Amino acid sequence: MATYFKQAAAYEKDPTNVLVTNDPGLDNLAQSFTFGDTLVISSTTVNSIRGTFNRTSVNRYQAPFFDPRELGINVYAYNPKEMVVAVNPGGFAISAGTATKGVFHTNTYQFNDDLSLVRGRHEMSFGVDLARWQYRGESHARSGGNWTINGQVTGAALADFLIGRVTTLEHGGPGIIPVHQTYFATYMQDTWRAGGRVTLNFGLRWEPYFGQTIENGAVSNFSLENFRKGVRSSVYKFAPAGFLYPGDAGFQIGRAHV
Repeated sequence: MATYFKQAAAYEKDPTNVLVTNDPGLDNLAQSFTFGDTLVISSTTVNSIRGTFNRTSVNRYQAPFFDPRELGINVYAYNPKEMVVAVNPGGFAISAGTATKGVFHTNTYQFNDDLSLVRGRHEMSFGVDLARWQYRGESHARSGGNWTINGQVTGAALADFLIGRVTTLEHGGPGIIPVHQTYFATYMQDTWRAGGRVTLNFGLRWEPYFGQTIENGAVSNFSLENFRKGVRSSVYKFAPAGFLYPGDAGFQIGRAHV
């Protein structure tokens, strides 16, 4: 099964009005595939196999308009011809963080096998379940700067805009996060008819936890002890005290942190 949704960016349809840039373009696709087979080996033995694949692809884009340098502002745009400006209250908005370029792909794979056996008074089941989740995200919400003007200088947002007094500027490179996680489980179960009026059920399941892995190291942990001692990261020296990153002493690779 595959379904898709497409929508042109509003600025593509009306390139004379930059105020419509808060309505981005979308090119989304969702796909799913399922396979199953049940094999009757004998009157007392049945095996079932299932395999599934699911994928969602979200492609959000903005029709190009301008970026800070085209307006004479010495701020680099990681995604050219795009920026976010909010002049409020009583003003206007150009684009939005949720209207900037963003690409998000999620793939999920899963396989399971179940074997059922009837042996005398015992009805036994054995099974295994294996799954993998993969995510690739790229967000440009602050790539051209997120500029806010609220009138704190003159008392009117539009007046501050005209004299070039910016209240806040959030600026940074694209947020790129590749993540994957693996799931595994196995079980065994026995339904035993011990007597005409007594049936006992036994079961055992093993489901180890495998945490998410952020493949590019874009993750941090916070140590209250380091914060109290004023210990800073040796990887990112300007990070606030207490934060740990891959490569810092005390940051344990491959383990889940809360």
